[in-house]
Amino acid sequence: MRDFVVVDALDRESAEALRAGLARQADAPAAAGSGSPPVWPVAALAEATVGHGGGRAVVDASIRRSEVTFPDPAAPACPPEIRALFAVVESALLAANEAEFGLDLRSGPEGAQAGRIEWQYTRYARGGDYYRQHCDCSFSPASGIYVEGWEPGKGYPEMRKLSASLLLSDHRAVRGGTFALARGHGEVPALEQGDMVVFPSFVPHSVSPILRGTRESLVCWVWGPPYR
Repeated sequence: MRDFVVVDALDRESAEALRAGLARQADAPAAAGSGSPPVWPVAALAEATVGHGGGRAVVDASIRRSEVTFPDPAAPACPPEIRALFAVVESALLAANEAEFGLDLRSGPEGAQAGRIEWQYTRYARGGDYYRQHCDCSFSPASGIYVEGWEPGKGYPEMRKLSASLLLSDHRAVRGGTFALARGHGEVPALEQGDMVVFPSFVPHSVSPILRGTRESLVCWVWGPPYR
């Protein structure tokens, strides 16, 4: 199994359209008095948290500093053009898994459904925002792999299996904010707007501090049954 693959998920025009749509809605609550209510309710950006097991999530700037929100493209009010772009990204993500990783992403009774996908719009700005090396699923003493929200004795109904990070912002306007995998997992080439790096969720990765500009990304996690 490869450690990662980079795919050209969206062209620059489409990536910019998705970035602008997400940014406009994430910023809308702050401009509620402008007389322009959001057409697609997306929660306002909030300080990103880190998980410490047992279902706990806390703000810890020594590990991570950025702002995030969690859009739902299935929401009825999601504009059809935005929903269509999410569908393109999802197709590219699942095609990468089929071609490169072969992870079991089924869920539901007897694996009858496609894996659940979480979406996160992330903004690194404010000079120095970053995310230290981490895994989207980490190790636990019970099974060797930590499942988000894991608690002893409660089992592992599903877990994050496949991760991806799609660069939405114009790479030419940003310094720093480099996406990297841990040593030994390969060197990710410099991402351009619309590029998406896809990798198994247990691979450690990081985002270096922002030096100039704003880095915006769409992060995806596909859930599936635990490893056996």
